[in-house]
Amino acid sequence: PSSHTFYASVPSALKPSSSSSIADIPVYSCVEASASPDTGENGVEEEQNTWRGGWSKRFIPDELVYETSMQNTATGMFAITHAPMGVHSVTTWTVKTETGTGCVLEKEGKVTSNRMLMAFIKTTLQESYDRLARDFVVMLQKEVEKKREGDGEMDKGIVAQPAAVEQPVEALA
Repeated sequence: PSSHTFYASVPSALKPSSSSSIADIPVYSCVEASASPDTGENGVEEEQNTWRGGWSKRFIPDELVYETSMQNTATGMFAITHAPMGVHSVTTWTVKTETGTGCVLEKEGKVTSNRMLMAFIKTTLQESYDRLARDFVVMLQKEVEKKREGDGEMDKGIVAQPAAVEQPVEALA
């Protein structure tokens, strides 16, 4: 997808300062498949306990395709996502250092959508945020290891993961 087309619907306050900057930001097209029903012994499809039950099958496709753009910042990451049916998300991930506890990963997000879709979006978006937070912390841990190998052993701190994940990660203080 084109960066210029993607950013055409983004508010000015969230756009990079120049159109040449926009061209440098990658935009990813993502395809997320929903769970399909299992086929039972008699060849009849059996319902699974998923969000795609009942009436939603008529309106929600088997695959959701959305576009996202992620930008590295000095303190973390900034992501903008455009999904079908007018769903837009802006999320800022910030790594902060707190005295005595090490680093903390904070997430601030804003989602706009049709009011009828919000319950579905909140459920699925939270799962996505939790997966992304775990991936973000793993990436931070790798960066710490690279820095430690380059600079020798340094003082250790803790990167506190989001509440959904219990394992602390070592980081440079």
